[in-house]
Amino acid sequence: MHLDKGVPVWEIISESRFAELLIVDPEMSFGGKNEGVPTGFIKEVLAKSECPVVIAPFSFYGTEEILFAYDGSKSSLFAIKQFTYLFPELTDKKVTILQVNENEDGPVIEKEKIGELLQMHYSSIGFHTLYGKASDELYNYLLGKKNIFVVMGAFGRGMLSGFLKHSTAELVVKTINLPIFIAHH
Repeated sequence: MHLDKGVPVWEIISESRFAELLIVDPEMSFGGKNEGVPTGFIKEVLAKSECPVVIAPFSFYGTEEILFAYDGSKSSLFAIKQFTYLFPELTDKKVTILQVNENEDGPVIEKEKIGELLQMHYSSIGFHTLYGKASDELYNYLLGKKNIFVVMGAFGRGMLSGFLKHSTAELVVKTINLPIFIAHH
């Protein structure tokens, strides 16, 4: 535990360099005003953190499945690896690799390689492909789901701001009560 006296967001970002994981409340704010979820403070922590971040759900009843949102990017694969290394006690859970393609003729990117990597850690692996706009399809897929731990990468500096500006991801954080693990490369 560290007691810092500076600007909270910069103190947390600075501490994240030496942390393995941050767990944040999506409503956390130091501004004293009602901002909505996730707050500007949390958006900045997500964008600038130097370690993976878990956005905690409002209530938690356990994990039965892990959903890896995979788009073939370095960032999504990095998030998958980080999650696997940080949560080895979850390797007995069902794993779904979810890819969203804009058109219906796109295959799962490097399916054999990602499958081979995950088979070293998990015993129950499945692939699921959706078609359309990624943020909309992810929201629709997660709507009504329970006990799933969502793992995402691709929160590069530009994508994060687009993802969290009055978008589907913001709606996911507000309305879907699931833990979300975010790591960017």
